Amino acid sequence: MKHREIAFEDAIELSLIASGGFQKGSAAYDAALALYPDDVLAFVQATQAKTWKALTDLYGPGAGGALIDALVKELASKTALGVLRRAAAAGLPCLLWTVNSPVLIRRYATDPRVAAIITDVAAQAVAIVAGAGAARLIRLSAA
Repeated sequence: MKHREIAFEDAIELSLIASGGFQKGSAAYDAALALYPDDVLAFVQATQAKTWKALTDLYGPGAGGALIDALVKELASKTALGVLRRAAAAGLPCLLWTVNSPVLIRRYATDPRVAAIITDVAAQAVAIVAGAGAARLIRLSAA
């Protein structure tokens, strides 16, 4: 059974495709990184030529990989953690949505500010969470 937001998801996908966006399952999408690396690099090269030149001067042919690695680390450290900090400061529970990276699941499973982790890889997440001693987060639901 599909979850209840599928119509909303489908509408967003169709809108993106119609406007030149991306379709689920695109070969260019890197699910482990949760982004389109080639598009990120093309964007930086087109909009930040001086920065891209500095990166290529510093890293040579590895500039793209270095940029993507730095971006992934920055997003992982700032995005969810910033939300966690603000939620904790306000006394609110924090639900992290679509966390599929084993590294991030492990990190967030041990964070007491996280009330729930929503994931597409439930069996893997349950094993990671149980192994991290965070059984408080294990709740399975067939939506």
